[in-house]
Amino acid sequence: MLCVQGELREALPYFLRSLHYQRQLTDRNQLMRCLNGLSRTYRQLGQTAEALRYAREELALAKQTDARLYLREGCLTLYTLFDKEGPTDSAYFYYRRYITLKDSLLNDQVKARFASYGLEQQIKWLNQEKQLNAVCLREEMMVKNILIGAVVVLALFSFIYVWIIRLKKKNEAHRRQRAENELEIQRLEGERAKASLQQRAKELEIQALRSQMNPHFIFNCLNAINRFILSHETEAASDYLTKFSRLMRMIMNHSRHSLITLAEEVEILELYLGMEVLRFRNAFDYRISIEEGVDTDDVRIPRCCCSLLSRTPSGTA
Repeated sequence: MLCVQGELREALPYFLRSLHYQRQLTDRNQLMRCLNGLSRTYRQLGQTAEALRYAREELALAKQTDARLYLREGCLTLYTLFDKEGPTDSAYFYYRRYITLKDSLLNDQVKARFASYGLEQQIKWLNQEKQLNAVCLREEMMVKNILIGAVVVLALFSFIYVWIIRLKKKNEAHRRQRAENELEIQRLEGERAKASLQQRAKELEIQALRSQMNPHFIFNCLNAINRFILSHETEAASDYLTKFSRLMRMIMNHSRHSLITLAEEVEILELYLGMEVLRFRNAFDYRISIEEGVDTDDVRIPRCCCSLLSRTPSGTA
C-alpha cells in the first residue's frame, strides 16, 4: 500500500502539469479525463478537499458538454468521498445520479449493439447483393466476351476470305501481265533481231563499197610514194609513207566496229587530207571545224568517213 501511494505521489506532478497544459487547449474531453485522474489520485492519497475540488470541476464541465461518461465518473467520485467523509444525503444524491447515468449508458450501449448488429446485417445483405451483382456482371461480361469473340472470329474469316479473293485476282493479274511481258519481250527481240539484220546489211554494204574504193586509194598512194622516190624527195616520201601506214592501221583496227568516236574519225580525216596535201604539193588548204561543247571522245558515228574520203577522181590519180 505504501508502495502504491509512493507511485501516486510521484505521478501527481505529471497530472498537474498535464492539467495546466490541457487548460490552454480546447479539447474538453482530455481536460475532463485529466480532472478525473487528479480527483481519483487525491482520493487515494486521502486528500479529500483536493479530490472534491477536481471532481466538482469535472462534473461541472461534463454538464456543459453533456458528457455522460464523465458525469457518471464524477458522481461516482463524489459519492465515494461523501460516503466516507459525509454528509450521507449528498452521498445518496450522487449515488442515485451515478446509478441513473450507469443505466442510461448501459441502455445506450445495448442500443448501440443492436444498431451495430442491424448495421452488420445490413452490411451483410449489401455484401450478398454486391456478390450477386458481381456474379450477374461476370455472366454479362462472359456473354459479352463470347459475342465479341464471335464477331472477331467472323470478321477474321471475312478478312481471310476477302484476302484470298484479292490474292487470286492479283495472281491472275500477274499471270496476264507476265504473258503480256513475254509477248512484249518476244516482239522486242524480233524487232532487235530485225534491226541487227538491217545493221548487218548496212555494214556489209559499207564493207562492199569500201572494198571497191580502197584499191584505187591504195594505188594512188603507192604512185605518190613512187613519184617522191624518183624525184629524190626522200623526206616527203618518208612522211607520206608514215601517214599512209598510220591510216591503214587505223582503218584495219576500226573495221571490226560499226561505230567509232568522233575524235577517231577526225584523226582519220586529218591523216587522209594531210596525205592529199603532200600528194598535190600543197595545192589546197583545209580546216576541220568542230562546234564548241561537243565531246569528241563521247560522240560515236558510223565508220564510213575513211571509205568515202578515199574516193578520188580518175584524172587525179
